[in-house]
Amino acid sequence: MMSFVPVLAVPIECYNCLDKLFNTTCGDPRTDDELDILDTITCKTGACVKWTYYKNSELIMRRTCSLEININIHLNHVCQDESYGNGYLCMCDKDLCNGAESPTSRLPMLGSSFLMLAAVHQMLFAR
Repeated sequence: MMSFVPVLAVPIECYNCLDKLFNTTCGDPRTDDELDILDTITCKTGACVKWTYYKNSELIMRRTCSLEININIHLNHVCQDESYGNGYLCMCDKDLCNGAESPTSRLPMLGSSFLMLAAVHQMLFAR
């Protein structure tokens, strides 16, 4: 699969974690101290990513460099839904921009939407 990623002139630092969306530091850092304990990764090219998606009926949060994930979308420094409605992806190109202050204010609302979507998916396809 080919990824379309903007090439940056200088490397940036991105938060790097993977965990459940709710009640974890990766999913919802609330203070600077909580952000300070997250790992970081140097992103030589690409963008920082904050990705919320479903896996095994649970909402997962992934923060990383776009080069670390296999995606097939144009990274355009905004947030967008995945084409199959399984997740929501935000991209940015500043140091540690995929933290709590990245453009994900929709996440609490998305949690409810994802849960409803999962229930509908189960009803339609779990026969």
